Amino acid sequence: MKRFGLSADYQYQGGRQSWFESNTQYDQRLSDYFDTNFGISYVAKKFDANLLLNNTLNRKLYSGYRGGQGEYAWTYNAPRNFRDYQ
Repeated sequence: MKRFGLSADYQYQGGRQSWFESNTQYDQRLSDYFDTNFGISYVAKKFDANLLLNNTLNRKLYSGYRGGQGEYAWTYNAPRNFRDYQ
């Protein structure tokens, strides 16, 4: 196990508000967000191998706004994905 590594992190965002036009008649609150990421690695003499799993819970993190005329725009994060590199 000497050459293996594990990693984990989390992200929590609470009390979020949308951007722009915060004085509109529409509710500007965004839902709270929680997610985790995990990784595993192996180190040898001449190479390293890593595997990362992002957005493990496959949560939709979005930010955006709803304007005074009822228009809106949302931006989403990437769904669950993984990345390997050496």
